[in-house]
Amino acid sequence: MTVLPINHQQNDTENEVLKICQGVLNVESMSIKDDFFSLGADSISLVEIQIFIEENLGKKIDWSDVLRFRNVESLAAFIDSSYRIPLQDRREIEWQGVKYAFRVIGDLHSMGEIPKLIIAGGFQDMYSLPHLEYLLKGDSPLIMVDLPGIGSADDIPDNKSFEFLAECIRHLLDILSIKTINLMGISYGGSTALRFLYQWPERINKAILIGTAITQPLYIQDRLNMALQLLSEGKHEESVEKIISSIINLEPEIDILGRETTYQLLKKTLLESTLHQGERYQGLQRRLLNQNKYERAINFNKPVLFITGEHDIITPPENVKACASIFPNAIFTTIKKSDHLVMIERPNILAEIIIQFFNGEDFTDNNNLNKIECIN
Repeated sequence: MTVLPINHQQNDTENEVLKICQGVLNVESMSIKDDFFSLGADSISLVEIQIFIEENLGKKIDWSDVLRFRNVESLAAFIDSSYRIPLQDRREIEWQGVKYAFRVIGDLHSMGEIPKLIIAGGFQDMYSLPHLEYLLKGDSPLIMVDLPGIGSADDIPDNKSFEFLAECIRHLLDILSIKTINLMGISYGGSTALRFLYQWPERINKAILIGTAITQPLYIQDRLNMALQLLSEGKHEESVEKIISSIINLEPEIDILGRETTYQLLKKTLLESTLHQGERYQGLQRRLLNQNKYERAINFNKPVLFITGEHDIITPPENVKACASIFPNAIFTTIKKSDHLVMIERPNILAEIIIQFFNGEDFTDNNNLNKIECIN
């Protein structure tokens, strides 16, 4: 393997990390400054890099560290540091005494560009969608957020739910002096996005809700309740397997692209996070099952796209379509050969649709989509 010329002498850690990354990404030459995603990485590649670093260098790092430091130079510097490098791009704010955080990618005040604000799912924080972030960041500024109860934010108060989380989004926009956004909510985060666009449509330019529904199938509710019970009993791995089987469609006769790698990625993430966040996940499921009902938003006139994988089991297409019916003229469709984790399984396809929809471009001839419906 060859290495592109660099401007300084590489240290031992950089050399070792470089070898690992070249092997995992199967590239002959790379610079220590190259973003992993520019070299064809995906989320599972980052997990493999983490595993090999721990095995070969004997240094304990988290998967989230590889998400944050996505080139050899910055990742090696982090590994060599004797303390945890602070999150330089993380900003903290507070609403009603509850602290939460956000980060901005790009220039929020670029002329003519409307920022995208992304609210990720319940098992994800604002660093958990690096591939999608990489694909979207060149189109317009991005705002990634850890709302209360997620990631680095404070816990959400027991008596609060999605109405409070939507208020946190409004407060963030006020802090940043942003009048309107393109809003994107994913899974659990979609319930917050749903509440926000229902309550403050004047702050919305367009919205995309991915894997978002008001209800879950009863058998999925039972499965998740069992998972939480197992977690409370200390049966950690059994609990994680139950959670996974509630999110990923594991039916072998159904074709899901990237299912095995997505399974491994989700399992690794859950094994790490559920050890410390069991109570948070219980609260998350409780809020999802006790969402307030919505009347049809008769006067709503903003473009909204509801989308999920065609084989989604936790928010099945019929449930997502029912949720879309809240908003007149909402658009509904599904992505082929994917399930609830379409943002991980098919990030390139999803990013293409997101960019086209937010920019008012035609995406109806996309062969990766099933029927596109306008919900009247």
